[in-house]
Parts: sequence; C-alpha cells; structure tokens
Amino acid sequence: MAGVGSIQVIDTASQTIIDAIPVAATALAISPDGNRAYSVNWSQGNVSVIDIATKAVTATIPVAIRPVDIALTPDGTRAYVTAENSDVSVIDTASNTIIATVPIVGCSRRLAITPRPMWPVAIGSNVVVKTPKLSLDFAGVVTAAGTVNVVPTDPATIGLIPGGFSVSSTVAYQINTNAIFTGPVSITFKIPGPINANDFDNLQILHFNSGTGQLETLPLLASDFNNLTITVTTTSFSPFYLTRKGLHVSALYDQTKVSKLGSTIPIKVQILDSNNVNLSSASMPLVARAIKLISTNTDNTPVTSGNANPDDNFRYDPTIGNGGGYIFNLSTKSLAVGKYSLSFFLGTNRSFLYAVQFEVR
Repeated sequence: MAGVGSIQVIDTASQTIIDAIPVAATALAISPDGNRAYSVNWSQGNVSVIDIATKAVTATIPVAIRPVDIALTPDGTRAYVTAENSDVSVIDTASNTIIATVPIVGCSRRLAITPRPMWPVAIGSNVVVKTPKLSLDFAGVVTAAGTVNVVPTDPATIGLIPGGFSVSSTVAYQINTNAIFTGPVSITFKIPGPINANDFDNLQILHFNSGTGQLETLPLLASDFNNLTITVTTTSFSPFYLTRKGLHVSALYDQTKVSKLGSTIPIKVQILDSNNVNLSSASMPLVARAIKLISTNTDNTPVTSGNANPDDNFRYDPTIGNGGGYIFNLSTKSLAVGKYSLSFFLGTNRSFLYAVQFEVR
C-alpha cells in the first residue's frame, strides 16, 4: 500500500506488483468476506470503497476531517474511522453512509475492534456452556467438540410478528456452533429489567425453524422471576427472539400487497390489548424506529411524505378503523426493490417494539 497516490496490488505467488488503484490511501481494511476494501484517504477526508474483484472504487464516503485509521466489526456491517479532529465516524457498510459520529477526548488515531468471543463445547453428555447473554445445556451427547458464539441481531429481522406479540428490542440472538451433538439443547436467557411480574409471565421465545421456514414458539422449561431468566428447549440453532404476549399491533392494510417503488404507502395500524380491544389514542404515540430490508439486513431511516408525520411519529386519526388508529405516510423513493419491515415503539417505552411489513417493486 502506497502512502500517497495509489494502492499497490501484489501477487503473493510471484511477489510482483500486478495493479494499482488510484486512491490516496493512508490506511486500509478488508471486509470479512474478502469482497471489499476500505481505503482511508487523509488528504481528501473520505473513505473509498473498493470492489476487490474488479479493483474499482464503488463508493466514496465523506468522514471527519483528516481521517487516520479504520476497523471493521467481525460481521462486516459497521466500519469505524478515526480522525485527527477526535471524532470517530461509524459507517453502515450496507448503505455506505455515516450513521453516527462518536466524539473522543484527545486526538484519536489508531483503533481496534475486539473479535466476537467464542465459547468451547466439550465432548460428553449434559455439557453446559455459559455466556454473558445466555447459557446452553446440551442435554444429549456432544460427539465432536467445537465452539459456540452468540451474535446479537436486529429484532426487526423477525419480519411479520405473529398476532398477539411484541418483540424485545434487546434480546434477539443468532446462536452458532460447529460442535456435533445429538438430542435437544436447553437455552436459558437472561431477561433485562426492570419488568413487572405480569409482563414476565407473558414472555416467550420465538425461534425461526429453518426446516419449515416458519416462526415457532419454543417449549418453556422454566421461568424464574427472582433471577429474571427463562429456559426453553430447541433442536436447532437459528435466530431467537424474546417476545411478550399482550399489547400488539394490528395492521389495517394488506401487508402482502406489492406497492410501486417510489410511491407513498399509507401504513395504518392499531394497538390492541391481549383481548384485542383497541387502545389507540392521541395520548399514546407511536414512534418510527427503522426500516429493515429483511432479505439483506440493510436498514434505513424512515422517510415520511411531506410533513404528515413530524418527528417520526405516526399520526393518530380517530376515523381510522373501528375506534381510531395511526397512519404513517411512508415514502419509498430512497428504497430498493424488496420486502421490508417497519418497526416502531409505543410511547417512550423502548423495551419492546412492534413491526409491520410492506413490499415495493
């Protein structure tokens, strides 16, 4: 890598320079999948995104003044860029945009991201693995040792939430293991507090069954309110979501309808209680959280049409549905073709979220 002017591409077999990419790089990072390179350009105040296969610059991202270093998260979804003006820029690598700026005391130059921790799984029966987020009990027999990692995921990736549920905004995990085992696995989840006893009693874990392609409710083995833990059993690992039965959303539009890309979609919903009684009111606002393109995990900031929804709030309308409801006029001009989830919060409570789907083409 040249300090100024270009990045030199070396064939490691012949030890020769075979190409040069014309960017003024001062630091370089490679995405975990090996498909992209991120070049920090100090003099230009930006980051160049390079397609490694074609060696072409596919995007240029303005960052803080005089950027110095860059590091990517283990999953490749975020890039952190330090700069001499003390700001750290956070890049969403799916959209190639700055999603946050973190002020640092003093001059920030070098940085590193700790790797995602892995926990060992030993050979034997009733093997227990404890992590900070949850613990696993391999109730059968582990025939080949391996490791387990627990990856937090956006709860909005649950997609279409089954009727009657809201989803925890913090307890959503993808669990991975390369150990070989037989029999079921018990998973004990730690529940964030504070939470009242009634809400705790209505907690359930939903799990995406890769075999059926459907969400399923996992059997509850134990529930401990004093220690805020619940234990379920499963035979497969894929996304797990903490959900609460009670307050839930009812969509007052066809979520399977495909809308024209660039159009404005009137998202109409009601908030219902556990008995499906409409609780929607002007005193109980809904606040848009994020849009998630479910197939590629690319999220966007909700964009309203005009000033119909100030401050990302849904607008309450007493004429919607039976007894009133909410509307969010969603602009799709900045979106790509696909199926999306729009998630939102009820009032100031950020513990659980609600979501609906829409599709554009």
